Order: sequence, then structure tokens, then C-alpha cells
Amino acid sequence: MKNGIIKKAIKSMARRYMLLLNEEQIKRNRVLKRVLGANEVETTVYRKFGLRLAENFDAVTKKIAANRKAMIIKHGEWSNKYFNVACLTNTLSLILYSLSNGYIPVIEINKGEDNFFQWNWFFRQPYEIICPEGIELFSTIECDVDRIPYTGGWETYLDRNNVDYEIWHFLFKTFVSLNDNTAAYVAKEERTLRIDYEKTLGVLVRGTDYVSLKPCGHPVQPELDKIIAAVEDRISKKDVKVYLATEEERIWKAFQDRLGENRILVNSRTYYDSLYKDGMLIGEVHFDRDKDNYWKSIEYLSSLIILSRCHSLIAGNCGGTKFAMLLSDSYIHPFVFKNGYYL
Repeated sequence: MKNGIIKKAIKSMARRYMLLLNEEQIKRNRVLKRVLGANEVETTVYRKFGLRLAENFDAVTKKIAANRKAMIIKHGEWSNKYFNVACLTNTLSLILYSLSNGYIPVIEINKGEDNFFQWNWFFRQPYEIICPEGIELFSTIECDVDRIPYTGGWETYLDRNNVDYEIWHFLFKTFVSLNDNTAAYVAKEERTLRIDYEKTLGVLVRGTDYVSLKPCGHPVQPELDKIIAAVEDRISKKDVKVYLATEEERIWKAFQDRLGENRILVNSRTYYDSLYKDGMLIGEVHFDRDKDNYWKSIEYLSSLIILSRCHSLIAGNCGGTKFAMLLSDSYIHPFVFKNGYYL
């Protein structure tokens, strides 16, 4: 008992001491790694650097660019065959890793794999944002990790007043930068919907593999009736429409039945109900069309971008909700169900 109290006090002192150091001093301190563990120390380094980057982006990146060195990111934690928020967050963390080590990131995950998700399908390269003049003469090295411990987990975006939200919100706003083709695709969707964001409530309902497999460690999804009831309560007696992001047509029909067809907006997409079977991962569902992974990806991505632009949000806790919350600047009183995690 006494030893446990002493160890706790030592760790508390180490954490307070670590806050006084800069990133390089923390990296070199072996005692901190022994007392707190490598993951906690490394996470603190990224948090400190991320906050500094968010607060003074131009000055920090100008100094990094002056090194004229680039890091080629070729591998992520997963194969990333199609766009999803897990692979996006992983890639953003590797951008942070590259910058924190003094390199301008270049993303080449799945390069040469025509039907696998490519960063360039949808987004501008980080170097285009940081060094618009180009990096042709920079020396290059390959990224030596496929993940870091600072991942922006399930709790990051739920409290918009904490430092981790500030950092990840900044990473999303800065590097989830649409290329011209994707921006035009989203703009066309908006015109088709005739969406007035100030009078539209965003709603995300996750189905298929999430509720079928109940993946361990992932947030428990709310029952459909409870989500619809929360939406009804929010929009009652108000001239508000609902933008619904979901991969299941049955969920769309349920919202129409309860709230009326004219009140529900959805983007152009292919629903998964007819092909999905219990036990499958959603990425294993394929539609009979050319460039299927591209079309699945842009349908999903455009839906999340539109969701992020609505005036507020009601959703279960999941990757799409995380994306929308971290990209949004405008949500008023968003509500995310907190039902614990699957065991």
C-alpha cells in the first residue's frame, strides 16, 4: 500500500516536471520514460508540439521547410483500401509525426494501387499547404513508423474545451483540405439538396457491421428509436430539416416515416442493406461498378463534410461523428450519445 502511494507521488512529480520541458528535452530524458513509460512520454511530446503547431503554424512550418527535408509516408496502420475515418486519423497522426521530427510530409499510402484509397483522390498534399512553391529539391526519407500513440481516441472530440480537441480540430481543419474535384463534387451535392445549413440539423446513425459485430473497445451505438426521439425533441415546432448520414436505407425510411419525407435530406449514395450480411465488415461489401472503392469513399466523405456544415448534430459516438465534430466550426449544442463501449 505504502509503495503504491510512493509510486503514485513519483509519477505525479514526473508529470509536473515534464510540463516544464520542451519536446527535445523530454525525448532525451530516459528517467521520465522509466517512470512514466514510453507511450505517455511520447504522447506528451506530440501534444506539446501539436499545441505549438496550432498556435503558430506559419512560423513553425516555415522553420521546418527551411530544412528542405521531406518524409514519405508509404504505410499506415491498416491497408486502407477505401476511405474511412480510422485511416484518416492515422494518416493525420503520421503528418504530426513527420512535422515534429523536422520533415515536410508527403503521403503516398497505396501508391500504385489504383483501386485502393489514395490521399490524392480527395485531398491536397500537406506540402501543398505548407510549401506551395514545391519540394522538388528536398532530400527525402521514408517514414519509419505506421502509427504513434497520440491517436485522437474516442474521447478527444467530446469535450471541445480540452487541449486534445484543440490540436485535433486544428489538424482536421488544416490538412483535411479538399482538392478541386472533391470540392466540386460536394458543391454539386449541396446544390442538389438545396440545403440551408442554418436551418438543418445533422444526424448520423451507424448501422451494418458496427451494430452487428459490436467491435470490442468501440462505442456502443444508441437504439434507432432513441435517436429519432432525440431528433423529434430538437426540431419540434421549428422550421428545421434533418440531414441524415447513414449507410442503411432502412434507417432512412424509418426517419421518413416518423418525421416526413420532405423533412429528411440525404446525399447521393448507394446503401448497403441489400448486400450486407451479418458478420461482414462494411469494407467487404462491393457494388458492381467501376472504381467501386473510389465511389464508396467519396459518397461517405461528402456525406460527412455536409454533416459537419450543419448548424448542430445528434449522433452516436463513432468515426463519422468524430470527423464531423473535429471539422465543424459551427455546431451549437451538439449531442453525442455516450453509452459506454462494447466489451
